[in-house]
Amino acid sequence: MPLKNYKTLCTKSKLTRLLCLAASSSVLAFYSLPSYAYFCSGNGFNGYINVGDSPAKVMQACGQPTAQTSEQPKKPDVVQYWTYSNQALLTTKNMSAGQITSQVKSTGPTIVLKVAGSKVASISVNGQAATTANCNARQTIRINNASSDVLLGCGNPNSIATLPNDNASPPPPTPVWTYDYGSYRNPLVLKFSSDGSKLLSIAP
Repeated sequence: MPLKNYKTLCTKSKLTRLLCLAASSSVLAFYSLPSYAYFCSGNGFNGYINVGDSPAKVMQACGQPTAQTSEQPKKPDVVQYWTYSNQALLTTKNMSAGQITSQVKSTGPTIVLKVAGSKVASISVNGQAATTANCNARQTIRINNASSDVLLGCGNPNSIATLPNDNASPPPPTPVWTYDYGSYRNPLVLKFSSDGSKLLSIAP
């Protein structure tokens, strides 16, 4: 429907305006959703691609991209150090003497996580560098884990220290492939991991 006719229809009555508003909201919500899969159909190629696919699989389904560029992710402005001290306050009651004593007792190792750019950049366990750590019996923390996953599995840290990220080296650039299908279709933009091994995002 031409835009002029659509505007005319949507201004005829209050009920029609409400219906048009609902339809517009649905369309906007649909197009704002991230894509995790896409069907390539153009330039003589047809096939599905999914987030996590290798570049070879993407090229097999979509063909050679129109352009291959790179995008430099922004360096995080600050870095945080999350400390899980794994200590508990134990209270002992001596009923005969009428005394209550409390003491802090360690229930596990002290874990310090360096969090930069919403990811775990490094792990320290009892002052020693590590690649993994267990904050409880069910949750294992690994380097590059999302900070949101750490909070979900381990809860809030006992303390957080926020420092400027002046000395951090900039993150490596991420490869970007663009498929130009002409003026009647939006270009397909694919972003890969910094090492170029897998597809991270699809923006049709």
